[in-house]
Amino acid sequence: MLAHSSTTKNSEDIKDVLEVLISLLNKIKNHNSKNEEDKFIDFMIEQLSNLNVVKKHRRYSYEFLIFCSLLKSISPHCYSFLRNSKVFILPHESTLRRVCSEFGVNPSQEQDDDSFLSYITQKFNFLGDKDKTISLMIDEIHLRPTDDYVGGKLYGMSYNSSNAATSAFVFMVQSLLSSYKDVAHILPVSTLTAEMFHSFLNKVIVGLETIGFKVIVVVTDNNAINKKAVSLFANPPKLKIRYTNPVYSERDFFFIFDTVHILKCVKNNWLCQKNYGTCMFYPSFDNFSLFKTASFQALKKLHEIESEKLLKYGYGLTQKALAPTSFERQNVKLVLQVINNVVVYNKL
Repeated sequence: MLAHSSTTKNSEDIKDVLEVLISLLNKIKNHNSKNEEDKFIDFMIEQLSNLNVVKKHRRYSYEFLIFCSLLKSISPHCYSFLRNSKVFILPHESTLRRVCSEFGVNPSQEQDDDSFLSYITQKFNFLGDKDKTISLMIDEIHLRPTDDYVGGKLYGMSYNSSNAATSAFVFMVQSLLSSYKDVAHILPVSTLTAEMFHSFLNKVIVGLETIGFKVIVVVTDNNAINKKAVSLFANPPKLKIRYTNPVYSERDFFFIFDTVHILKCVKNNWLCQKNYGTCMFYPSFDNFSLFKTASFQALKKLHEIESEKLLKYGYGLTQKALAPTSFERQNVKLVLQVINNVVVYNKL
């Protein structure tokens, strides 16, 4: 009983000291004419306020939560290190996830016309002029078809049917004049025709142009549906490099294939050759009447010979790049270990 009474008294003493310190910091803030130091004082007050409080009862200002969310998004390892170091009192990662989820920006809600492109619309207000001239890149991600019931809502359905989505088309914007890039929209689908995709792509371009972006180029892989969908911007439909902007007829947009996807296709097709030496044949760039040979087996032999050597011709080659699994065939880094300016192709 005496020990409990002593602990309670110590806790009250600490609370009194913290209140005095917070009061003094508030006085400094009120008498401080330099506003640039106010954020530092607010940070100290908030840290002291949470110092003698049970973790689940700690409270953080919205400015500090935004700062922590940005810090965690930039470097999750750095945030974990700072939090575990006990130098600062920082909110738990689950708290940040819960706060961020309350903004209500998710693919399911953005399918509605009222909230279509709502996230990128909010983000536009914080962008500079150079960030607004963009390329629109579309990439397809394959999904495992499942439905999830979370918080009274059903997730995982296709946008145009009651079936579970089997893939998602991700619409990404990337500035042509700065380093800005972001996801503008995610479209979950189960089945998609070229006509349906064209209609939605047109809707996204019109939406981005209406917000204030300038869509200069559209980038997709060379999938047949993508090519046909883009060709519908011409009348009659025709696959070409340049099309009229659906919002501003005096300005065109360009259509190109994703170079990364082309590189993956080249390597994967090379791996699938059934001839002796796993050879791919291609025309000479100096004389198109001549054909050259590229042997994948030669690269494997080169790697085998040089695996124990310090100096190598093909020092970037690895076993994973030369014998990838089905999943690893989509890894761009492994593709670039084979197709690059360093690896020398010699007849062995």
